Amino acid sequence: MREKLKAIRSVLRVHELMEEMREAELLRVVVEAREVERAIALQREIAQSASNGWRNALLDDDNLTASVSVVRQKLAHGREARLIPMLSETERRSDELRVRYIDSSRWTERVSRLTRKIEDEVKAAEEKRLQRETDERYLSRRRWAQSKLASPER
Repeated sequence: MREKLKAIRSVLRVHELMEEMREAELLRVVVEAREVERAIALQREIAQSASNGWRNALLDDDNLTASVSVVRQKLAHGREARLIPMLSETERRSDELRVRYIDSSRWTERVSRLTRKIEDEVKAAEEKRLQRETDERYLSRRRWAQSKLASPER
Protein backbone atom coordinates (compact mmCIF):
# COMPACT_ATOMS: atom_id res chain seq x y z
CA MET A 1 0.00 0.00 0.00
CA ARG A 2 2.85 2.37 0.83
CA GLU A 3 4.48 1.64 -2.54
CA LYS A 4 1.21 2.44 -4.28
CA LEU A 5 0.96 5.70 -2.34
CA LYS A 6 4.55 6.58 -3.19
CA ALA A 7 3.91 5.94 -6.90
CA ILE A 8 0.71 8.00 -6.89
CA ARG A 9 2.49 10.86 -5.12
CA SER A 10 5.15 10.79 -7.84
CA VAL A 11 2.51 10.86 -10.57
CA LEU A 12 0.73 13.67 -8.75
CA ARG A 13 3.93 15.73 -8.54
CA VAL A 14 4.59 15.22 -12.26
CA HIS A 15 1.07 16.36 -13.09
CA GLU A 16 1.36 19.36 -10.79
CA LEU A 17 4.51 20.36 -12.68
CA MET A 18 2.75 19.82 -16.02
CA GLU A 19 -0.15 21.94 -14.79
CA GLU A 20 2.27 24.72 -13.85
CA MET A 21 3.83 24.53 -17.32
CA ARG A 22 0.41 24.66 -18.99
CA GLU A 23 -0.55 27.63 -16.85
CA ALA A 24 2.65 29.47 -17.79
CA GLU A 25 2.09 28.71 -21.47
CA LEU A 26 -1.52 29.89 -21.24
CA LEU A 27 -0.47 33.12 -19.55
CA ARG A 28 2.19 33.70 -22.21
CA VAL A 29 -0.35 33.28 -25.03
CA VAL A 30 -2.89 35.51 -23.25
CA VAL A 31 -0.23 38.23 -22.90
CA GLU A 32 0.66 37.77 -26.57
CA ALA A 33 -3.01 38.21 -27.55
CA ARG A 34 -3.27 41.40 -25.45
CA GLU A 35 -0.13 42.76 -27.16
CA VAL A 36 -1.62 42.10 -30.59
CA GLU A 37 -4.85 43.80 -29.48
CA ARG A 38 -2.84 46.85 -28.37
CA ALA A 39 -0.96 46.89 -31.68
CA ILE A 40 -4.26 46.79 -33.59
CA ALA A 41 -5.63 49.63 -31.45
CA LEU A 42 -2.47 51.64 -32.12
CA GLN A 43 -2.79 51.13 -35.88
CA ARG A 44 -6.41 52.26 -35.72
CA GLU A 45 -5.35 55.38 -33.82
CA ILE A 46 -2.66 56.07 -36.42
CA ALA A 47 -5.20 55.61 -39.23
CA GLN A 48 -7.64 57.95 -37.47
CA SER A 49 -4.91 60.53 -36.91
CA ALA A 50 -3.86 60.28 -40.55
CA SER A 51 -7.47 60.71 -41.64
CA ASN A 52 -7.78 63.83 -39.50
CA GLY A 53 -4.46 65.09 -40.89
CA TRP A 54 -5.71 64.50 -44.42
CA ARG A 55 -8.89 66.54 -43.76
CA ASN A 56 -6.92 69.36 -42.18
CA ALA A 57 -4.44 69.36 -45.07
CA LEU A 58 -7.29 69.58 -47.58
CA LEU A 59 -8.76 72.52 -45.67
CA ASP A 60 -5.34 74.21 -45.68
CA ASP A 61 -4.85 73.32 -49.39
CA ASP A 62 -1.64 71.44 -48.50
CA ASN A 63 -1.37 68.63 -51.07
CA LEU A 64 1.93 67.25 -49.77
CA THR A 65 0.62 66.78 -46.20
CA ALA A 66 -2.63 65.32 -47.59
CA SER A 67 -0.63 62.80 -49.65
CA VAL A 68 1.54 61.84 -46.65
CA SER A 69 -1.59 61.42 -44.54
CA VAL A 70 -3.15 59.13 -47.15
CA VAL A 71 0.03 57.00 -47.21
CA ARG A 72 0.12 56.86 -43.38
CA GLN A 73 -3.52 55.80 -43.33
CA LYS A 74 -2.98 53.05 -45.93
CA LEU A 75 0.08 51.75 -44.07
CA ALA A 76 -1.84 51.68 -40.79
CA HIS A 77 -4.75 49.80 -42.42
CA GLY A 78 -2.28 47.35 -43.99
CA ARG A 79 -0.58 46.67 -40.65
CA GLU A 80 -3.97 46.25 -38.98
CA ALA A 81 -5.02 43.79 -41.68
CA ARG A 82 -1.88 41.72 -41.02
CA LEU A 83 -2.42 41.83 -37.25
CA ILE A 84 -6.05 40.66 -37.25
CA PRO A 85 -5.22 37.06 -38.34
CA MET A 86 -2.48 37.01 -35.70
CA LEU A 87 -5.05 37.99 -33.09
CA SER A 88 -7.43 35.28 -34.27
CA GLU A 89 -4.65 32.69 -34.08
CA THR A 90 -3.50 33.72 -30.60
CA GLU A 91 -7.08 33.75 -29.31
CA ARG A 92 -7.64 30.28 -30.80
CA ARG A 93 -4.46 29.02 -29.13
CA SER A 94 -5.47 30.70 -25.89
CA ASP A 95 -8.84 28.93 -25.93
CA GLU A 96 -7.17 25.62 -26.73
CA LEU A 97 -4.62 26.03 -23.94
CA ARG A 98 -7.31 27.12 -21.48
CA VAL A 99 -9.22 23.87 -22.14
CA ARG A 100 -6.01 21.83 -21.70
CA TYR A 101 -5.20 23.67 -18.48
CA ILE A 102 -8.69 23.13 -17.05
CA ASP A 103 -8.58 19.41 -17.97
CA SER A 104 -5.14 19.10 -16.40
CA SER A 105 -6.30 20.91 -13.28
CA ARG A 106 -9.30 18.60 -12.93
CA TRP A 107 -7.12 15.52 -13.41
CA THR A 108 -4.65 16.76 -10.81
CA GLU A 109 -7.50 17.33 -8.37
CA ARG A 110 -8.80 13.78 -8.94
CA VAL A 111 -5.34 12.31 -8.33
CA SER A 112 -4.96 14.52 -5.28
CA ARG A 113 -8.25 13.21 -3.85
CA LEU A 114 -7.13 9.64 -4.59
CA THR A 115 -3.83 10.32 -2.83
CA ARG A 116 -5.61 11.69 0.23
CA LYS A 117 -7.91 8.66 0.26
CA ILE A 118 -4.97 6.24 0.09
CA GLU A 119 -3.13 8.23 2.79
CA ASP A 120 -6.21 7.89 5.01
CA GLU A 121 -6.35 4.15 4.29
CA VAL A 122 -2.65 3.74 5.10
CA LYS A 123 -3.10 5.72 8.32
CA ALA A 124 -6.13 3.62 9.31
CA ALA A 125 -4.24 0.39 8.54
CA GLU A 126 -1.27 1.61 10.58
CA GLU A 127 -3.56 2.46 13.51
CA LYS A 128 -5.20 -0.98 13.29
CA ARG A 129 -1.78 -2.63 13.23
CA LEU A 130 -0.65 -0.68 16.29
CA GLN A 131 -3.89 -1.50 18.10
CA ARG A 132 -3.51 -5.17 17.21
CA GLU A 133 0.08 -5.18 18.53
CA THR A 134 -1.05 -3.44 21.73
CA ASP A 135 -3.87 -5.95 22.16
CA GLU A 136 -1.49 -8.85 21.54
CA ARG A 137 0.99 -7.53 24.13
CA TYR A 138 -1.82 -7.07 26.65
CA LEU A 139 -3.16 -10.57 26.03
CA SER A 140 0.32 -12.02 26.20
CA ARG A 141 1.01 -10.30 29.56
CA ARG A 142 -2.39 -11.38 30.83
CA ARG A 143 -1.78 -15.00 29.83
CA TRP A 144 1.65 -14.84 31.42
CA ALA A 145 0.18 -13.38 34.63
CA GLN A 146 -2.58 -16.02 34.67
CA SER A 147 -0.12 -18.79 34.05
CA LYS A 148 2.02 -17.44 36.90
CA LEU A 149 -0.98 -17.49 39.19
CA ALA A 150 -2.11 -20.93 38.02
CA SER A 151 1.29 -22.57 38.31
CA PRO A 152 2.57 -23.51 41.76
CA GLU A 153 5.58 -21.60 42.98
CA ARG A 154 8.78 -23.45 43.09
